[in-house]
Amino acid sequence: MKRENLFDIIVIGAGSGGLNIASFMNSIGLTVLLIDRSDEHIGGDCLNTGCVPSKALIHVARMHKSAQEVTEYGVELSGAINLGKVMAHVKGAQDVIREHEGGESFRSIG
Repeated sequence: MKRENLFDIIVIGAGSGGLNIASFMNSIGLTVLLIDRSDEHIGGDCLNTGCVPSKALIHVARMHKSAQEVTEYGVELSGAINLGKVMAHVKGAQDVIREHEGGESFRSIG
């Protein structure tokens, strides 16, 4: 009994490396199976716990620093950092990427 392969390549892990390999292989016409634990894990450490969250936090920290420096020009500011809103900003940054690199978007392109 002859059995045909369903996939030309199987990529395990949908982190930055796996996503790049799977996307490239798909773009040259190969049938790709990309495996990860769940749609929420797509993007790997970079999207979920590393690069993206840290850069979003650094952005907020820089804005806070700039707001503190504006007092030199006579603007008076007061208030505390709302960590809930900061984390909502982080999640928003992740969601923008997930919109284009989520499970559904990859399924739609094959």
